[in-house]
Amino acid sequence: MEYLRNPGLWLSACLTEAAAIFVLSVIPSIAGGINGGPVAHCLAYSTLSCTTGIFLILKKISWGLAKAAASAALYGGCIELVQYFIPYRSCKFGDFEINCIAALAGMAMAAILRPFLTARQLR
Repeated sequence: MEYLRNPGLWLSACLTEAAAIFVLSVIPSIAGGINGGPVAHCLAYSTLSCTTGIFLILKKISWGLAKAAASAALYGGCIELVQYFIPYRSCKFGDFEINCIAALAGMAMAAILRPFLTARQLR
């Protein structure tokens, strides 16, 4: 389980998630709206915030969890602005609010996982 302490693993996860969020945010709605709506926003931005938080924890960045949540929320805001210019997508302040709340939830999850990832020995 030592590989879970590898910051590169978590950086890869962050970048993959950010890319997936971007792609799913600029394509037309998938059947059933799976790439839109409150549930999709919660899953996307809580996961992005959590993995970014774990990456910053492992890199020993001060205020890493707060920075992770802020960056995930800011990314969500940027995505909403991009969607403003795409005719088949919509820019909604409510979506941005959900992104911010989800980013805080992801930060909380990373805080819960911190002791397990920073313990002297992983089992």
